[in-house]
Amino acid sequence: MTDLMSGDAGSPRAAPARDFDGLYKALLQAHPRDALQLLCGARVEGREVVLDGPTEHPRQRSRQCDKVFLVERNDGMPVDVYHVEVQVKRTVDFEERMVSYWADLALRYRRASHRIHQVVLWPMGGGYPGRFTRDRARLDYRSINVPGDL
Repeated sequence: MTDLMSGDAGSPRAAPARDFDGLYKALLQAHPRDALQLLCGARVEGREVVLDGPTEHPRQRSRQCDKVFLVERNDGMPVDVYHVEVQVKRTVDFEERMVSYWADLALRYRRASHRIHQVVLWPMGGGYPGRFTRDRARLDYRSINVPGDL
């Protein structure tokens, strides 16, 4: 019997879980300009991209926002705030968390010149459509199902 086979002669072992979350976060941190441009559709040509630190916003049950980048104009004023979330699977509270993240960012970047862009990468697909509505509140964010959208 080989290492790839389990006790059942015909069934292969389950593949080890992949760390898509860590992989995408490392890619974003190592190559923010390219990642924002290719994965998020950001317009960053000729503009400085800054990883905002700390990027993690504490929240319920110790979960945190993934990455926040500032794309600055030539004069150094931050204009575009990109919140990039990597989500491997749907959770029941995901869209409410996105609203909470937006509110935290809006409080932190209060100027009208700061534009907040939220992008969710779904490495395995199956993500929410990118529009959350409840009562009279509505949040639109970019939802990218990596297998199908890229």
